[in-house]
Amino acid sequence: MGFELVLCGTHEPGTTTIMPGCLHCHRVFEALQEIAIWIQPQEIRPSKYRIGPYDSALHYAAVRNHRPDVALSVKILHRERIEDPLDECQVRCLEEMKSKLRALGAPEGRWFLTAALLVK
Repeated sequence: MGFELVLCGTHEPGTTTIMPGCLHCHRVFEALQEIAIWIQPQEIRPSKYRIGPYDSALHYAAVRNHRPDVALSVKILHRERIEDPLDECQVRCLEEMKSKLRALGAPEGRWFLTAALLVK
């Protein structure tokens, strides 16, 4: 068991062509990947992190005013026994990642002109 942290970003203001998989989507996803790598703890811990692949889709959520978002998933899992219940290390990692995102100005779960994050 673990957590899934979802980073969301949208096209730059003024983008006129917004289509799933467009060049702008790829740029947003690449920026989200850089953020996902940066927020991960650097030392080896009992937890591991998996960045999900690009899904070539736009995501719309009421909480973000139905804007067309590109999403990237970061999973926080046990390094060894993936089916074990959540533990302190996973909680600590999630909180550290969320703290780094807040330092960037990313609001949690709501719409804003920067990246947003959701936790499932």
